[in-house]
Amino acid sequence: MTIHASYERHPDLGCEAVVFIDDEAEVCRANRQSLELDGFTVETFGAAGPALTAILADPPGLVITDVRLPDLDGVALFARLRALDPEL
Repeated sequence: MTIHASYERHPDLGCEAVVFIDDEAEVCRANRQSLELDGFTVETFGAAGPALTAILADPPGLVITDVRLPDLDGVALFARLRALDPEL
């Protein structure tokens, strides 16, 4: 299975949709606001599991994650994503 996004491109980063993962709600809120002000569509998650489910269902152009999460660390999350799509 290959995961590729088919979103309109952000002029600077080549994507529009972002998944942001952090277990601190305030960090998610602040970063969501900043990214949306810069023209991104942002979906936030407080844990890796729900984020992984959403990413597999509708891959974003960019994933930003905290390393320390309650259910799966960010490094392990990226390892799972890369196993599904080695081009990440």
